Amino acid sequence: MGLNDIHNLAWKVNLQDRTPANSMILDTYESERKEAAMQYINYANLTGMRTTFLSDNSDDWRPQQQQRLGIMSNPGQLRGIAEQTEYRRKFMSGLGIEYSANMLNWSGGASPSASPSMLHIGHRVPNISMAQVSVVVPNNSKIGNLASKDKDKVSVSKQIIRLHDFLRDPQLFQILVLVGDPIITPGVVTALHDMDVHMRSHSSFSQRYRRRITGLQGGDLLHVLIITTSNKSLSAMPGLGFLKNYRVAVDEFGECHKKFGVDVDFGQGMVYVVRPDEIVGAVVTIGEFATLEEYFEEFLAPSL
Repeated sequence: MGLNDIHNLAWKVNLQDRTPANSMILDTYESERKEAAMQYINYANLTGMRTTFLSDNSDDWRPQQQQRLGIMSNPGQLRGIAEQTEYRRKFMSGLGIEYSANMLNWSGGASPSASPSMLHIGHRVPNISMAQVSVVVPNNSKIGNLASKDKDKVSVSKQIIRLHDFLRDPQLFQILVLVGDPIITPGVVTALHDMDVHMRSHSSFSQRYRRRITGLQGGDLLHVLIITTSNKSLSAMPGLGFLKNYRVAVDEFGECHKKFGVDVDFGQGMVYVVRPDEIVGAVVTIGEFATLEEYFEEFLAPSL
């Protein structure tokens, strides 16, 4: 609890110090950490009751404890135990804390109906293994400039990496764009292109909320990570050359998309804004990418 308290406050103070952020972001520290404390207390109570349930041998304990724990002798008994076990597992792994909506946890994004199982605002991002793909081109040339005899020398390398490795910088907002395979899923190329156009616009949040502009990967406020189910280099695909400016990770077996509740067959993809403390701050469909302007306007003023 103590370290999480410090982290929750530290990144907000840092944001307030580095940017003309709304001073009310500091008020979210108290409300969020009070909420977390109550969740920890409830977790401790549940754990204590379950321990008593398993160890008490007195004659009058069973009806009362069974009622309190919701573990009755009926078909729902195992389901109740499974739900409690999952609840405990989340707390033990650090994923159990959930924050309510506030200016940093935006309720104006995609509704759960967009993807019923999607990861919601206020939840911590799970840590998942993925592959980082890079294209190795002879003599650092562009693929389009290679002679035909050299094109067979182009290779693709993969490095297995955990999602939290991408989220290490405690000062940055991370924008995770989860899409399917552009070759298979209709509309992905167009959706990514529209996102890129918006990101490069001088009026977009990616430009307005930076003190220095050093390319899409070098801003001091946010980074973008595109997570695809394609096992090929996206920037080498027709119409996607602009993605060389972005970090790209491969969710080859769909585990990340499943954990985030993104069904690539349902639509073109989802976008998650992850706060510096790895909490989901906003969720929109990729087609609603421009609405993230409203999220950042809640607590930031444009950089001068």
